[in-house]
Amino acid sequence: MHWHVAPLPPGVPYELQQTAALDSSKGVLDIPDEEMASLARSIRQAMQQLRPSLMPPPSN
Repeated sequence: MHWHVAPLPPGVPYELQQTAALDSSKGVLDIPDEEMASLARSIRQAMQQLRPSLMPPPSN
């Protein structure tokens, strides 16, 4: 399985989220690398709690 997680501004309707992630006409979120790493850790931890046997170990 392969997922892309793309942060979007609040309020993007569900049906527009697929294309909104590629549309830079309204600007691009500038998220610092450390915050992105923290978000990735949080997502990884949450997924491990849901299905620990399906998650590969962290690759730090």
